[in-house]
Amino acid sequence: MVLGVDPGRDKMGWALVNYEGGLLSSGICPVSEQETFLTALTREPDCWGHELSPWVTEKVILRVSKAEKLSFVAVGDGTGSREALKLFERLGIQVAVVDESGTTLEARELYWRLHAPSWWQRCLPRTMRFPPRPLDDLAAWAIARRSLFGRE
Repeated sequence: MVLGVDPGRDKMGWALVNYEGGLLSSGICPVSEQETFLTALTREPDCWGHELSPWVTEKVILRVSKAEKLSFVAVGDGTGSREALKLFERLGIQVAVVDESGTTLEARELYWRLHAPSWWQRCLPRTMRFPPRPLDDLAAWAIARRSLFGRE
């Protein structure tokens, strides 16, 4: 299992991804709470459903067996990455830094893959469809996928 992280000044998008690149769960965490969030990830995976729930925006599946562990964290190299890297080092978590350019556009595509556009939105060109929520967590999903497969 891989944790993708899209760090920022005010909030951090995160996504737990399996080795096939599938989304398990994702969310957005305020920077002020990121240490609490990351400490929860160092606990047993079967506790994550309850402990991560305040920050979850997409929950595909969050039932993880004890055998599954967090292998590494893929962190985007943009705003806030230095601080995030220091925090991961302090917690002793293996980190891979990933180029995050273009992940916001990828996140938009991933959003529409998860939530099919309504009939009237399908009439609009793809570039004019805007998701109704922040996409930091789905940008983190894109970052995790890049760490696994390179740019797609």
